[in-house]
Amino acid sequence: MTRHLVIFVLGMVVLAGCASGPFGTNTSDSQNISPEENETVQTDAQTQTQTQTQTPSGQSNENNSPGTESSAANDETATTNTESPNDSGDGASNTDQDTTPSSENPWGERTLTVAIRNGQGNDRELGPVVEDALAYWEQNSQQYAGYQIDYTLEENAQNPDIVVSLVSSIDECGVNEQVQGCAPYVTEPTDVDRPVNVQIQSGYTDDSTRQLIIHELGHTLGLDHDDEPNGIMAAESDLTTRPQPNVTERALPWDHSTLTVAVDESNIPPQKRNAVNNQIDRALDYYERGADGTVPGRVSFERVSDPKSADIRIKFAEDSPCSSLNTGSCSIPSGYDPDDDGALEQYHHVRIVLTDLDTNTVAWHVGNRLGEDVFGFDEVNDFPYPLRSNTPQDERNTRWWE
Repeated sequence: MTRHLVIFVLGMVVLAGCASGPFGTNTSDSQNISPEENETVQTDAQTQTQTQTQTPSGQSNENNSPGTESSAANDETATTNTESPNDSGDGASNTDQDTTPSSENPWGERTLTVAIRNGQGNDRELGPVVEDALAYWEQNSQQYAGYQIDYTLEENAQNPDIVVSLVSSIDECGVNEQVQGCAPYVTEPTDVDRPVNVQIQSGYTDDSTRQLIIHELGHTLGLDHDDEPNGIMAAESDLTTRPQPNVTERALPWDHSTLTVAVDESNIPPQKRNAVNNQIDRALDYYERGADGTVPGRVSFERVSDPKSADIRIKFAEDSPCSSLNTGSCSIPSGYDPDDDGALEQYHHVRIVLTDLDTNTVAWHVGNRLGEDVFGFDEVNDFPYPLRSNTPQDERNTRWWE
């Protein structure tokens, strides 16, 4: 089965400082997920977003647009791919800029000792990453902070001036939002309470971890989000996580187990709406009962009226968003790709489009699409037997769910 993939990469992290101490915040802008319906998806903090369009296996599409793949099975699915640019420049330079007039060093000494604490209990080597971050400010502190600072890295120092701590989460940082880094603003000698703790959330690549450490160290030099270098100290930043399991490798690729479902009935003839909704409920109930052991037992569904707020959005349409599909089903999953590997790690919502189907086959098509793009089934044998793409046409309109 081929796939038609559309990818959005959203990694915008918003960092917020607090004049009284630590800082950090995450949000991200909404992006256009599906041009057909002008859908948008909000990503949280350290996430990246993807949209995929897919169909059950069967026929494959020979006329894909550039950068896309498609799959089908008498009912098809599609996907598209696009990426948002990622600004990674640090915005700093030792030349071609005026040197900041010298300011008083609130630390009271030029050379600071830095230790590292890895609170994750793993063997990740942070020394080179921290060393790079320290070297950045040794080269640029005079220009941007107004005084020269040097560092001595002693990873296990007993009485350091600064401790860089890798932590699983940052619970307290002077702001209400979720944060990825936290450090105090040091502008006066009274702000120095040794050892000053620079907290960095774990789970990011070395490049993103280095970016976080440089940013947080900037605060320990008295720099705020409005200060230069803007590429380092700006309140927004793109971060990438370390590799994570994709949706096809997770038992439940959602961050919740009760999934909301909305059905757009506008293109269903009034006399068929009850029968169509009964078919959809049969598919949902089948998965709530475990789908022959293929999904976790805690999964449940809740019908809602607003498609824009639903996890699963079912619509009937004359034209399918899947290329060359005249009849069948098409699904477009949208979700998050925090490790930027081109594959979804978690779903945000899934759109299922049904085109010119016999009413008695609606349950099968919905069930097949739920398997692939709600529960992440990747191989034919992952699906419960009645919903596999090689199921004969005459068995799809039977009471397969019993």
